[in-house]
Amino acid sequence: MITPYLWRSMLYVPANRPSRLQKCARYGADALILDLEDSVPDSEKAESRLLLKQALKEPIWDSAELYGSNGGSERVDLFVRINAMRTRYWREDLEAVIPEEIFGLKVPKVEEPTKVEELDHAISRIEKASGIEEGRTKLLLSIETAKGLLQLSAICAASARVIGVGFGSEDFMTDTGIDRDNLRYARMQMTLVVKAFGLYAQDSVYPAFSDLEGLKQETEEAKRMGMDGKTAIHPNQIETIHSVFQPSDALLEKAGEICRMAEAENGRVFNYHGEMVDRPIVERYRRLLQRSREN
Repeated sequence: MITPYLWRSMLYVPANRPSRLQKCARYGADALILDLEDSVPDSEKAESRLLLKQALKEPIWDSAELYGSNGGSERVDLFVRINAMRTRYWREDLEAVIPEEIFGLKVPKVEEPTKVEELDHAISRIEKASGIEEGRTKLLLSIETAKGLLQLSAICAASARVIGVGFGSEDFMTDTGIDRDNLRYARMQMTLVVKAFGLYAQDSVYPAFSDLEGLKQETEEAKRMGMDGKTAIHPNQIETIHSVFQPSDALLEKAGEICRMAEAENGRVFNYHGEMVDRPIVERYRRLLQRSREN
């Protein structure tokens, strides 16, 4: 099953670095992950949360690079990586960012479906209190331990907010003792489960940001595994990731058919070979076609 979410790259941006927040939308990543977790020390959590909340209100998130010179400038898809639910910080993270205009949350170190359910309920309470449509905030989960991988089917089914799952290689290596060259089985296992649910599958960061050849090889492997995109920790990784994750001819053909049908339906929800297609899905396929033309 093909996911409607088409992010080739997502760039991590530390929430405690205002200068980076101000310019990160210009780098051309398909989406941004504004990070309150690993890149922010405990002593700076509260201040970084306030900095990020203020930044989310500013008109700095438009990226013409995503849509091309003819597509105008639109708001880049924003995720916020909250702190793990095993910490004392995650609830305050939610209160700060859910009321703002974000696409969703990147949720680290997910191990149990009950935690996803708890998170879903907490988000719903904040959405309701903020006058936001319930369900607007999506979840991109991160599997970083053997326990999380073994529970992944139940985790994927735990909430309708879940749109994708990413692999966290560094923490997975720490948890299991497996070295990077032997993570293929775990990455493939994650991808198979995620694809069974029709979700977006995301590969981990490649930490050696100056080694673009190594990045290319790992990204090509991720694509062969069936993953849809990869996270980046440095802007210079984005172009390499994009060069690998070019859409297939079959996906481009599907995108063209859906866009033509959407025009004929004049904004109405319609059925495409058993899939219900609404406006957000159509917009993503339009974006895919735009990217393909640019590339």
